[in-house]
Amino acid sequence: VQVSQITVWTTQDPEAAANLNTTSAVLTSFEQRMLVSNYIGDYAHFLSRRSLGGGIAYVLGNPCASNITRQYKTGVSGIDNSYNSYPTYSWTVEVVSHELGHNFGSNHTQWCGWTGGALDNCYATEASPTGSAACPPGPAPVNGGTIMSYCHLTGYGINFANGFGIQPGNRIRQVIGAASCFGTCRMTVAIEKIDASCNQANGVATVTATASTGTVSYLWSNGQTGATLTNAAPGTYHVTVKDAAGCQVMEDVIITNSGTSLSFDLTPSGTAGFCAGGNVVLAATSNPTYTYSWTRNGNVISGAITNTYTASQAGTYVVRANSGACTGTQSVNVSQVAAPTATITASGSTTICEGTSLSLDAGIGNAYTYQWLRNNIEIAGATSPQFSPTSSGNYTVRVSAGTTCSAISTVTAVTVSPLPVVDLAAASAVSFCEGRNVVLSTPANGSYSYSWTRDGNIIAGAVTSSYTAGISGSYRVNVTLGSCTTTSTPVTVTVLPNPDVTVTPSTTAIEKFATATLTASGAARYNFTSQPFFVSSTTNTITVNPPLTTTFIIRGTASNGCFDDAEALVNVIGCGSVTNIDTTLLSPSRILVTWTNPADVTSDSLMYRKQGTTLWTKIFVSGASYEINGLDPGSNYEFSIIPLCNTTTVFVPSATQSIVTPALAGGLYVRLFPNPVINTSRLEIISSASYTLSVALYDHSGKLVGYPVSGGSYPAGQTIRSIDGSVLAAGIYHLAIRVNGKLESIKMMVAH
Repeated sequence: VQVSQITVWTTQDPEAAANLNTTSAVLTSFEQRMLVSNYIGDYAHFLSRRSLGGGIAYVLGNPCASNITRQYKTGVSGIDNSYNSYPTYSWTVEVVSHELGHNFGSNHTQWCGWTGGALDNCYATEASPTGSAACPPGPAPVNGGTIMSYCHLTGYGINFANGFGIQPGNRIRQVIGAASCFGTCRMTVAIEKIDASCNQANGVATVTATASTGTVSYLWSNGQTGATLTNAAPGTYHVTVKDAAGCQVMEDVIITNSGTSLSFDLTPSGTAGFCAGGNVVLAATSNPTYTYSWTRNGNVISGAITNTYTASQAGTYVVRANSGACTGTQSVNVSQVAAPTATITASGSTTICEGTSLSLDAGIGNAYTYQWLRNNIEIAGATSPQFSPTSSGNYTVRVSAGTTCSAISTVTAVTVSPLPVVDLAAASAVSFCEGRNVVLSTPANGSYSYSWTRDGNIIAGAVTSSYTAGISGSYRVNVTLGSCTTTSTPVTVTVLPNPDVTVTPSTTAIEKFATATLTASGAARYNFTSQPFFVSSTTNTITVNPPLTTTFIIRGTASNGCFDDAEALVNVIGCGSVTNIDTTLLSPSRILVTWTNPADVTSDSLMYRKQGTTLWTKIFVSGASYEINGLDPGSNYEFSIIPLCNTTTVFVPSATQSIVTPALAGGLYVRLFPNPVINTSRLEIISSASYTLSVALYDHSGKLVGYPVSGGSYPAGQTIRSIDGSVLAAGIYHLAIRVNGKLESIKMMVAH
């Protein structure tokens, strides 16, 4: 991230002038100004020391979308009057980096849309998508919160060493890495300075641009142009550096006062020489505010009061510069030397790759001066006995002794072969969970060859411009063109471990409408609330009530955002429990059983047997009642009801119920039911022994109507015969029932 442009309001800014005092109000105004501005850069940020109530920015998941104009690539931060250097926390650094994090694509850490839900518990969670139910809070932060959190509002605080955090950081790298609309500016600048001395305007600062394109221009805040700021008094200066591709970077430098001694240069310095009959010009830095005086071997040289002196005698020369109360001196030892010779000796092959060190040496002594030339043009600043060429050309050196004698060398041809271009980039986040990967690549070129390393070791078979990394390590790509190779800066890939999630029991069985509790382990949090048939949960348990056999896939997420899935099978047996089981004794051989079925059950299987026997009688029942006939009087029976449904193949009977039939009084039981008779009635006879039966029907006047039941011999036990009352007129009738000749009379009422 480079700062390309800074605007400082020396008068009241438009938002303050409009009395806009909240972050949202300021952003609304600022974004409209930026929409129509011509600022250089990809984002614009408004900083104010007014109390605006924090910061605000748009969260841009795709800053290159067609509808995302400059209006939305904005943010506002209300900062303090001071800040602390990283990594010491300060609000100013936090609010600006936090809001820029939004612009770069990251939500808050309390957002529910992160893998596994909210990342911490420092603030109320934010639903995802908006309008849905909020998720549970995340875990407590370890060693402080991250930049995108609200943990500064809690006792946890924010630890800048945690950066944006794993998932927010990955999100930012993903969004910015995929943003094709951003400029290709990769230029960086660095400034070296010489502070002013004696509070004079003699400070110097030089800016160096790296990775620039074409001609570079410089504009200093005091109006000077060029890479070097000169004659600078103590103060703060900034420089705007712009290259031919439109890339612009701003940087500042502070020139301080170095003390009461004047700082200036003397050329040549240290030692100097001249040939017999010749001389050498000694020159101190020219400054119109300075006065100068010269001495030779401690003796004042009369009339030598300028910044230069032509020495024709050997000796030690000292120049003194004065400016007000400040003073400074420089000295040089001058001697008569032999006429110079100029010969270049190369430290190695003169055919080199760009960036390779090659030294050309012409040194014959410190009393001589040297000037190196490329293609017969003097190289600025190349005045040492040695020179390291960085570009192809024909190099010569001129060796001088004073102003009257010199020698120039023969040509040494140097060829500097260009290095292949390498720009290693990751297509997605370089920190990810096991089982995933990231594609690393550099721009492909058919003239290049490639090799990849991980932690310094060659990766076998990795010989193309891209490599898919799925293992932690430091990756580099070596790109070769001819004999020249460029090695990329490293990209560190971190593969985060997945948790090992288990769920117990892995298989369990419950009856329908019952609940099952599953316990998960191995992760920090689980997707319990998104499970089907959810009832409740704790940190590591979930209670469910599936209506049918269900496989639950529990996803556990670790604090690093990685997850693992585990399965648990809940087998649902039965159809639920019948309730309200009741029995009504209808006769010594007949009992009515009623019950209430569970939901979705409309049929049952009723089974009964005499206690002490092994064989069950099973009856399919459609409904919730059944009349059991044929029971032995004076006996103990047991029964249970099995509800039936289509959600299982395993059916569960109710608890066994007991019934007791009464004994026969006198060995015989006779009953007509129902009575009165609407259409049909039944005659029930229970006998302890075999018997003969005859039944005659009389009307109320005693007239024989007929024989409604066939007579004959019957075995012991229960006999039920139907009597059709629909053919009879309404009225009162009498049944004359003879069992083994014994008369039983029943009044029968027919009502239509």
